[in-house]
Amino acid sequence: TDTSIFPLVGSKSDNEITAIASSLIGFSVYRPSLTLEAILKSRTLKVRIIKKLNLMSFLFEEKWDKKNKTWKTEKPPSILDGVKKLDKLMVISIDKKTGIITLSVEFPKYPEVTFKIAKTALIEVQKILDEKIWTISRKQRVFLEKQINVVLRKMKILENIYKQFI
Repeated sequence: TDTSIFPLVGSKSDNEITAIASSLIGFSVYRPSLTLEAILKSRTLKVRIIKKLNLMSFLFEEKWDKKNKTWKTEKPPSILDGVKKLDKLMVISIDKKTGIITLSVEFPKYPEVTFKIAKTALIEVQKILDEKIWTISRKQRVFLEKQINVVLRKMKILENIYKQFI
């Protein structure tokens, strides 16, 4: 299963303006394709997919007793073992010219699970982006509030100096 993601970006001038504004106020520039690629390759995403779809029994089918729904081995595979297996099933590539990101999932034994992995990956990427945006927005708001308070204190000082001068 292949899925392509087209990151939305503004024009070159928009990006330049964003970069200038970012340097002036101290915020980093948001680059969608790099962020999406990093999230798609992240362990966090893979852990979420494994847990959401309950994939451990599929990923380690040889160690799973389907009948009793228990592990055959004394030490069951860890979630990190599952991440390594899932990592081999998922290929993420980015076209450097267009910024298009392609997610390919290959799980020939279970084609329906392949589709679910790809679909869940996209849903979870969106959730992670929403969480990151919320966190960044909160940090930016706190930063701006501090800057406003600094300016207000300086204004108050200047106002008092002006009053004494008059």
